[in-house]
Amino acid sequence: MGILIVDDDKLFLETVQTGLGDSGYEIECASSSKEALKKMDATDFWLVMTDLKMPGIDGLGLLERVKERNKDTQVILFTGHATVETAVQALRSGAYDYLTKPFKIESIVSKIEEAKEDWELNRKMGEFGSDQAHTETDFLAGICTSTTLMIMPESDFSNHRDQIDEIRSKGTSIAVVRLDLAAEEDTMSPKKLNNLTERIRQFFEEHPESQLLFFNIDYLIEAHSPDHIVKYVAFLNEKIVPEGSGLFITTNSTHLTPSAYQELSHLLTRDRISEFASIIAHPLRLDLLNLLTNTPHMNFNSIKADLDIENSSTLAFHLRTLSSTGIVAKDGDGRYNLTTKGQKLVDLMKAGAEWEEGPSGGTILSLKG
Repeated sequence: MGILIVDDDKLFLETVQTGLGDSGYEIECASSSKEALKKMDATDFWLVMTDLKMPGIDGLGLLERVKERNKDTQVILFTGHATVETAVQALRSGAYDYLTKPFKIESIVSKIEEAKEDWELNRKMGEFGSDQAHTETDFLAGICTSTTLMIMPESDFSNHRDQIDEIRSKGTSIAVVRLDLAAEEDTMSPKKLNNLTERIRQFFEEHPESQLLFFNIDYLIEAHSPDHIVKYVAFLNEKIVPEGSGLFITTNSTHLTPSAYQELSHLLTRDRISEFASIIAHPLRLDLLNLLTNTPHMNFNSIKADLDIENSSTLAFHLRTLSSTGIVAKDGDGRYNLTTKGQKLVDLMKAGAEWEEGPSGGTILSLKG
């Protein structure tokens, strides 16, 4: 598997391909998204590097199509007109990172090496599963750190009953609503969202500072539609779930169209819910979280020196990303610290939720707090 570089500037393509000639990577080039997609039909690529502004299908459009084909393929965007808004949009849509033109070949090689490490880690996570029961207990324990209402299909409850009981035995209160189309005794039909909403409302009236977990929300999506469940989550997030409470969703993503997944992610972000996977996916953001956990109250230059970062704009971008999602905050002296929400994210990682993929291939989509 190699690297595909896409840009409508053929001179740029030749320059990059020549510069990467001694890197040891297999490089192919395309001068348009259309040509790139044809090459992807014939060859598997672990990394696609594409210009943002191109005629026809632009870089974001190509990014969406790449992720539709294989969500594990890494994508890095080139842009000569970088703004925080376009960069954040690219990251939310699944891009690994972006590079601002012009750049040195050393910069692109370094970015490729980072992306390669992340891609290999994702592959290992996909292969992980030799101790599934232990993994799933850690996964659920990492989320259920306080009183939790868990909405899940009856079949999943049967498969995870032991893990839930083990977490309960350690003092965490977990209430479970089991969904079943048959709606037999002690279960609720996924078709009846009014009944489900009332149960959630009652739970938060009794436990205002607690958590709601939709475990395998795909079951609800099958009973309705992706767009309908996106609107339903929007309603719960705005009207039912109190500020300071937790809202988690796991999904295997197969029932969510890319647009529905993106809309759900953007919806949650607007209400200070960060997409867990996107926050921890970048190595530099992981390093920032670990550094501020061990050494709080650090100024910009201290962080830059400690992490050995050459490009100040790169560090500034990732600090803004963490700040905009409420993970990191700057105090009156200009020093950076983890917020309560950031500490919760670190606690989840320590508890075993560091895997982008959760039990049975599910993905942690969101976190509110």
